Amino acid sequence: MQSLHKNENLLFKDFQDFLVRSQQLSENRIPFYLRWVSHFHEFCSRQHMDGMGKEAIASYLQDLAKDHEDWRVQQAKEAVRLYLYFKGLPEAIRTEQPHANGKAPPGNL
Repeated sequence: MQSLHKNENLLFKDFQDFLVRSQQLSENRIPFYLRWVSHFHEFCSRQHMDGMGKEAIASYLQDLAKDHEDWRVQQAKEAVRLYLYFKGLPEAIRTEQPHANGKAPPGNL
């Protein structure tokens, strides 16, 4: 079990480095995004969900909405969006249909 936590910490460290390098958000917001992603992992584990697909994300956000203000749910959604982009899984969080040219709208990974 210890190695699992160690691997998770390394993964989050890599994600933290990505957020700093990409300059997607101010550095003082990074700890909150890391916390949301960690919380998302824990949620998926508790719910015995396979992977981190659209269903897992929707379920996580619905669960958050029960006890959190909308801005926090939106922040968690953005954290998960950036995390899945970092992991190379942006298709898991696309919410709109692609434009006629086949490309997704900007900012809608």
